[in-house]
Amino acid sequence: TRRLTIYNDLALVEGESHFSITRGSNSLTLSELPAGIIENSLLVTFLEEGTSFAESKFEDVDNLKEFKMFVTSSVDGYMPLQYTYATSGISWEPFYMGEFSYEYDKLHFNGWFNVKNETNLGFKGVSLVFSSQSSHLLNTQSEIQDTEKPLYFTVERCVDLPEKKSIKVSWASRSSVPVAKEYRLDLGGEFLKDQTNKSTDPLVDLWISCENGARNLPKGPLILYHRDKKGRNRALTKTIL
Repeated sequence: TRRLTIYNDLALVEGESHFSITRGSNSLTLSELPAGIIENSLLVTFLEEGTSFAESKFEDVDNLKEFKMFVTSSVDGYMPLQYTYATSGISWEPFYMGEFSYEYDKLHFNGWFNVKNETNLGFKGVSLVFSSQSSHLLNTQSEIQDTEKPLYFTVERCVDLPEKKSIKVSWASRSSVPVAKEYRLDLGGEFLKDQTNKSTDPLVDLWISCENGARNLPKGPLILYHRDKKGRNRALTKTIL
């Protein structure tokens, strides 16, 4: 497998394989397909001319599936092919953590993708791409109603995705992001009615902002921490980025 594009509903698997074929009839097997494969989504393309399908079928083998291909060929040799298919059982979600310095003048920011593989098939050395929308892999063009342009987020290194496990993939990291601080005085409410009562002192709110100069970020939970004088982290709040 070369690449996994994981949508909100399904994952699109793209890969390559090679077979030794002879002139005439051949029986080929594309093995180790996940049980959740959408069978009518499988597309197999021979990369060289001279080979054509005669018949094909899926078979269940040890909680996985195999695709049996009966092909005819006019050539002998080593035949490469490409395949793509959609499958259920693979999902993703982003999450973020931010740590303010003691003086609240710097922010250390990290973002991850949590990738969950519930299939019985592991994927080794794959490129991961995440989409912010549904795949529409099973819809006709007339059924697609999304008006927003989907965003794609690519991990710039190959990773292993074991079967029946979740992994955390680091994706966005920035250190010492400058922070802008603004103090806002709230003079409303009870303070304006009774300025002699200490319990109605005006409120001063600290507003903190910083710019994301890195890239578009998918919507996800963000936990903010503050590092105290002793270097200990104290949780401030949890919000949505």
